[in-house]
Amino acid sequence: MVAAVENRAIQIIPKENTTGPATTQVSLKRFEENLTDSLFCRVHRSYIVSLSHISYIERKRIRIGDELIPISDSYLPALMGRLALQE
Repeated sequence: MVAAVENRAIQIIPKENTTGPATTQVSLKRFEENLTDSLFCRVHRSYIVSLSHISYIERKRIRIGDELIPISDSYLPALMGRLALQE
C-alpha cells in the first residue's frame, strides 16, 4: 500500500491496484497517526509506504509494484532504522 498526496487529497493505492486508488481529504499527518508504526513508514512529505511491500530501494527511491517512490533525505535515516528492526 502507498499513500500519496495529490492535489491536497490523499490517494491510497493498494498493492494489488485492481479498482484504482481511494481518495480522502484527511491530512497525511493525521492519516499517518492512525497507522500501525511497525507496518508503515513516512518516506517523503507526500508519501507513506507499507514496509512489507517494498520490493527494493535504490538511489533513494523505493520500488513497490510498478511505483517508484522518492525518499527524502530527512526521512531516510528513520526508514533505514525501521527496515533494520524488521530483519
